[in-house]
Amino acid sequence: MLGLIIGLSLIFPIFPIVILIIVILACLGKSAGVREKYAEYLIKTFEWGSTQEESVYGHRSEDDDLVADDRKETEKQKLKRRRRRSSGSYGIIVRKWSESIDSKLKKLDDSGEKHETIAVIVDDTFDFIMAGIESIIEDQVTSRFKAEELASWNLLTRTSIGFQHINWKLTCLWLLGFFLRYCILMPARLVLFVVGMVLMVIITSAVGYVSNPALKRWLNEHAMLMCMRICSRAFSSIIHFHDRENRATHGGICVANHTSPIDVMILSCDNCYAMVGQRQPGILGRFPTAY
Repeated sequence: MLGLIIGLSLIFPIFPIVILIIVILACLGKSAGVREKYAEYLIKTFEWGSTQEESVYGHRSEDDDLVADDRKETEKQKLKRRRRRSSGSYGIIVRKWSESIDSKLKKLDDSGEKHETIAVIVDDTFDFIMAGIESIIEDQVTSRFKAEELASWNLLTRTSIGFQHINWKLTCLWLLGFFLRYCILMPARLVLFVVGMVLMVIITSAVGYVSNPALKRWLNEHAMLMCMRICSRAFSSIIHFHDRENRATHGGICVANHTSPIDVMILSCDNCYAMVGQRQPGILGRFPTAY
């Protein structure tokens, strides 16, 4: 980590100063408004990229023949269908519809045809079990775990549609976004995360030696708020708390299901909580047990 900071300092001499300013503002609970402006410009960039996607399929000149226009409209409709395809449209099991179940259900009312009981049970059981298992696997909940195609390109390559290859403008924008993400933002966020974690370990360890209970509680509250605000800067989070009069007070109990470490970090930016949860693996799971 020290080598990373030194390398970035040589390439960008202003890098340590920016990190120091971010840490100081986070400790004070203040913001310079850079993240809000960054998110605003990102939205404008996405909107501009969306117009570039649509401009490829713009209207041709009046001299083009009707065949070319029909081909253009077909390609445009295919692209829209691919962009608007929801995760539920992906079938986990691809099969042709079998009419055996329908035919068996229709024959239930036919009293003229008699079969042996054992033969009917064995013959029908496998078809009904197979249909039931397929219906369970293809439910709407399971299909939600399939990655959905993006409705608008976010400069990443998660989508299967090669938006970055549409024209040279989007290609340059994609290269610029790659450089900004992985050469500037990722090292800065990694440094902020490590700084927040190291400060939390050092400060909480020092607070543990304070003998005065009231002073220890006051120091622990402000230390956790400061460290969590620094860690939240590592995610470029923009957090707005509403109706703070309804938050938990001293001695209050709140219950939250499916809370992730990021949710804990966001909640801890506003108030100091004593949280009880499941033990987690990895580096994040070691901090609650060790400290």
